[in-house]
Amino acid sequence: MPCLAPDIMRALDRIRFDLTSMRLFIAVVEHGSITRAAEQLCVAATAASRRIADLEEQFGLALFERRPHGVVLTEAGRSLLPHARTLMLAVEAMHSDAAAHALGDRGVVRISACTSAALQFLPRDLHGHQQAYPDIDIDLREMSSHDVVKSLAQGNADIGILESHVAVPSAGWESAVYRRDRLLVIAPRGHPLAQRQALGFDDLLPYAFVALAEGTASQALLQRETSRRGAQLRQRIRTRSFDTLTAMVRAGLGIGLMPEPAAQWLAADQGLVRVPVHEAWAERTFLLCHRPASEVSASTATLLEFLLPARNSHAGLPK
Repeated sequence: MPCLAPDIMRALDRIRFDLTSMRLFIAVVEHGSITRAAEQLCVAATAASRRIADLEEQFGLALFERRPHGVVLTEAGRSLLPHARTLMLAVEAMHSDAAAHALGDRGVVRISACTSAALQFLPRDLHGHQQAYPDIDIDLREMSSHDVVKSLAQGNADIGILESHVAVPSAGWESAVYRRDRLLVIAPRGHPLAQRQALGFDDLLPYAFVALAEGTASQALLQRETSRRGAQLRQRIRTRSFDTLTAMVRAGLGIGLMPEPAAQWLAADQGLVRVPVHEAWAERTFLLCHRPASEVSASTATLLEFLLPARNSHAGLPK
């Protein structure tokens, strides 16, 4: 193995930070304040400020720009942040692997998943995984696809599941197709669209919508398709969940758009009808993002085998 140049070796010798300093650096970025980061980590504010100053001195760089109401990253700080998060992920993976060996395949895997995937696909997959690995716990956090990306970038998840039209983190993450679904329209039984066999987007434009809130992938899809056609969509009410959306549609406040499996569970009553959408925009693909195999914990590796259909016997699950 080639030797490092002397100047590089001397630079590395100056860097003697510990994991607490790395956690603090990341927390300051997330909170925009050394004081609030110190409170989160139960460190005295003066000690936290000293640790950040020590880091800057060791690197010979200003990592933060101090402002009256907090701090913001410098260009150098932004460059070093991904390395700090990668370092902490490696430590967490090391700890998880050690626990798996010490306690017999025991560990925790953190998943950040968009609502549609969490509702439709993960219950069955996680049930199968729990049957095979009962000592591995799952920390599941349901959020929008955009928030899944943030969770991955901040090192708060081992696995992320999101809709494919959302840009995934590019550095250090791998992605693969997880599942697919198709959206359909739900409407009250007496609605003008209720007797149709299939619908296109133009068929929906004259009618008021009950839609999901801003920032959700379903709402972004509606906005994207509306803009592409140069049309306007009447969104009477916005909700935070498919359950509430269904209740509003049942009350006659508009039509709704939701995944077919979710509609089968939530809209399966005499008051509502489900009408397929035949156009390509209504088919969605979900991606699963994770670190390379060499960087994930043993517990995460077992779950990936269950979640990625192309790798295991779960390939026959509904897509």
